[in-house]
Amino acid sequence: MKCVLTTPHAQENEEFDRADGTIEIHVHRQLAPIAANAFLEQVSSKHFDGNYIFRVVPNFIIQWGIESPQYGRSKRKFSKVGIDPQPSVYDARRANVRGTLNFAGGNSGTGQVYINKVDNNHLDKEPGSLPFASLGEDSMEIIDSIYDKYKQGSGQVKAIHSDEVKSMFPNMSRIERCWLAADAPM
Repeated sequence: MKCVLTTPHAQENEEFDRADGTIEIHVHRQLAPIAANAFLEQVSSKHFDGNYIFRVVPNFIIQWGIESPQYGRSKRKFSKVGIDPQPSVYDARRANVRGTLNFAGGNSGTGQVYINKVDNNHLDKEPGSLPFASLGEDSMEIIDSIYDKYKQGSGQVKAIHSDEVKSMFPNMSRIERCWLAADAPM
């Protein structure tokens, strides 16, 4: 699947590289089928379209999945679909390494996902923290260019809900749209 990522409100004269481009996400159903299927259902329902990347923690993760009112949707909860079981022995393919994608808190019901910006193996033992997808290095270059100077918890979520991102956090990036390969936009 693919997602278009932009930094829609940044001014041209800003002293940082705008995060813009198409990221490719490879979903691995065989590694975490419950989470993978929940994610694909959310992509199909267009849940991630218009989501701001509200949490950017340098050398850790980026996170999105809160719907913006400008897209005509209110907060919605997805049904909890369960958690993929932890492997009984360590499996490097299921590790939280750079470029892997997970549900926040292991809970698909929130509709929030994160990408590991670095190897975060300390997350491997947390219930539900099995990556279900990965990004290629070209896509990670786009992820790495996302503005990370806003202090975490400085009102980003409130700004999304009140449609004040442009004035309060103009360098916040956004997932414009996501689609499955078979549903490519024309």
